Amino acid sequence: MKTFRHLTILAAGALIVAACGSSSDSTPGSGSGTQVTRGTVTAKATGSITVNGVQLATGTAGVRVDDHPGGLDDVRPGDVVTVRGRFDDRTGGADEIEVHHGIEGRVDDKGTDFIVVAGERVQVDDSTHFGDDHPGRLDSVLVGSVVMVSGTPVAGTAGAVDDQGGLRASRIDRSSRDGGVSSDDDDLDVKGFVSALDTGATTFQLRATPDAVRHWIVNYGGTSLPAGVVNGAVVEVHTLTAPDAGAGDVIGTIAASSIQLEDRLAGNDVEIEGYVTSISGGTFVNGDSFVAAGVTVKTSASTRYVLGVAGDLIVGAKVEVEGLVDSSGVLHASKVSFRPGYRITGTIESYTGSDMTILGVPVQLPAWLDNDLGTLGNGVKVEVRGNPSADGAGLVAYRV
Repeated sequence: MKTFRHLTILAAGALIVAACGSSSDSTPGSGSGTQVTRGTVTAKATGSITVNGVQLATGTAGVRVDDHPGGLDDVRPGDVVTVRGRFDDRTGGADEIEVHHGIEGRVDDKGTDFIVVAGERVQVDDSTHFGDDHPGRLDSVLVGSVVMVSGTPVAGTAGAVDDQGGLRASRIDRSSRDGGVSSDDDDLDVKGFVSALDTGATTFQLRATPDAVRHWIVNYGGTSLPAGVVNGAVVEVHTLTAPDAGAGDVIGTIAASSIQLEDRLAGNDVEIEGYVTSISGGTFVNGDSFVAAGVTVKTSASTRYVLGVAGDLIVGAKVEVEGLVDSSGVLHASKVSFRPGYRITGTIESYTGSDMTILGVPVQLPAWLDNDLGTLGNGVKVEVRGNPSADGAGLVAYRV
């Protein structure tokens, strides 16, 4: 299986790798009836938010935060949200907004570009938003504090969750539990996909995506399992005690105090954005399935590709997918758009017109390139946004 390894391996300290914003040239459906878009809030203005490139009016929208009532003040840039409403190519209106936090818990450890929350590594980069309680960004996040993290699972070697961390944080906020009763610091909320459900042993595995190798072991003997929880279901697990430490592929063992079944989007025209974490055939061919943003995507002869071709789809690529979700939670793709998920800055070392090299990294320059500089050539300093090339050795540029 082809995967895109972090380019910092090639030029540590000189190369910036970050999740970039995206825009959409269309939305699912025909503009009539309820539509659903799931992605990261890239902008917020008075009366609107922007998700997947669509500016959505929020004046009458109801808001829920992790299945609890909330308000528009709870919707902020970097939050991962699911929005139901009606919209066209660029604008629309939101009827319902659900804010999703991938994990909420105590910070056990931190480094220069990550934190560890209850055993789960959370990667932080230049694109991560921080709340006002963290004015120094990552420097303000203290070991022992309690945080809420929104983000996107990303893939690593052999389809496992990112070898640099299971979640790439798009936003980190201080939890309302932080600084309160000390016993609450051990509380943990984590979302994921159910697998290996064993009703006899009252256990299941919880994975950030259906294809993730690293996982939690959840013991739900102390609570009831909601109706509809089956293998593949998305749930939020809450525990009142610190997880037992895991080893190898097991992040830890959770004694669940409650379990909430999440919405699977079935029956809706849906638009999602995220990183490809696995491909059914290893090397993608149109008609194969893949997993992105935790959703299984099925392609077909009618699937349309934008800003790339089917052969460009590899593990680690950032995509936006539109289509209809069936009763099993599979998204049948009508369109797959490639989105710039990585950024590199440096001086052009060699330039041919169709490609160039920066910091030793080969960069392809396709016909659809958005070139803000105009003239390119050796010695020109540039910032390039793009996605992994099909061979995993460099980038396909979308913007210079």
